[in-house]
Amino acid sequence: MAKQSIELKVAGDTHAPGAAGALVMNFQEGKTVTIVAIGAGAVNQMTKACAIARRMGEDNGIKLVFIPEFTQEQVQGMETTGLRFRVESEQEIWERIHV
Repeated sequence: MAKQSIELKVAGDTHAPGAAGALVMNFQEGKTVTIVAIGAGAVNQMTKACAIARRMGEDNGIKLVFIPEFTQEQVQGMETTGLRFRVESEQEIWERIHV
């Protein structure tokens, strides 16, 4: 059975600890999580959220890994490039490599 996916979008005024909490909560619920940002301020907040989420995950015995990718998004009818982090645990990666 495929995991449910969720994409969290971060803006320049996003509260990084709140985004981190949402990221960890959805990951712990077994969902496939990606986090997306467009623009310098949004990427800054996303990076902070990922650092906070990593610490929160470690506090709960999960080592989160963030895999960066570029993404094309539609903003006001125009295509623009953004940054996406795919979220996985070290254990998921280890299990996939050592099958």
